[in-house]
Amino acid sequence: MLTSVGDDHMGSFLVESLDKEGCDTRAIKVDSERLIAIVLLGIKDHETFPLMFYRENCADMTLREEDIDESFMLLLPMRRLALTFSAYYRVSIWWSALKKSS
Repeated sequence: MLTSVGDDHMGSFLVESLDKEGCDTRAIKVDSERLIAIVLLGIKDHETFPLMFYRENCADMTLREEDIDESFMLLLPMRRLALTFSAYYRVSIWWSALKKSS
């Protein structure tokens, strides 16, 4: 797993949950200056589910190429690469992760 989480309760919860599920969390960067991003799902009625996004200056949006440990990426037995984190909106991060995984 390659991402960044805040040094907060939600960040700790996420990393611990991923660990329990067997995910390799060694490449998750913990950012002591920013919080983790959160999306809350509200339930108004049977057809309305408003979403509330808390994404201002969040940890995963600050992931940089320098945060990707090439030696770690080369050791991964990857057959698939799924890019789903908001940090990958920046092409440079996406490309860096892809280059270092091959």
